[in-house]
Amino acid sequence: MQERQLKTHAKAYFKLLETANWIDQQVKSCLHQFDITHPQYNVLRILRGSIPMPLSSTDIKDRMIVISPDMTRLLDRLIKKELIDKRICPDNRRKVEVIISEKGIELLEDIQPIIMEKVQYFYHDQISELEAQQLYDILQKIRISKRE
Repeated sequence: MQERQLKTHAKAYFKLLETANWIDQQVKSCLHQFDITHPQYNVLRILRGSIPMPLSSTDIKDRMIVISPDMTRLLDRLIKKELIDKRICPDNRRKVEVIISEKGIELLEDIQPIIMEKVQYFYHDQISELEAQQLYDILQKIRISKRE
């Protein structure tokens, strides 16, 4: 790769990291008022998407956007807040199943409009639908190429 291309790719890489951090800070500021962290929000969204099926902690970890090193502690905090429930799998007593509680669903419903307002600002006011699709395609291309 030519030196000029390498510099352009490096600039894009660092701009991506900077932008990802900025977006993360925007989401964190929204979630702070609900006394919930970004990883906790991620878990709740994953569990809501799996309704009515419960998930194991491994299944949740595999689907997380921002991986939490201590899934057990993360789930315990959500249980303490009564946002999720844990139960022993009836078919395999060594497996723990996790489901979102009604309180967790209600919290997501409260958070959703605020997050969507941020998303709308980022996408609708700043970039077109075509540009958003192009961005998605580029990011997907990066992820796919690094899995191989």
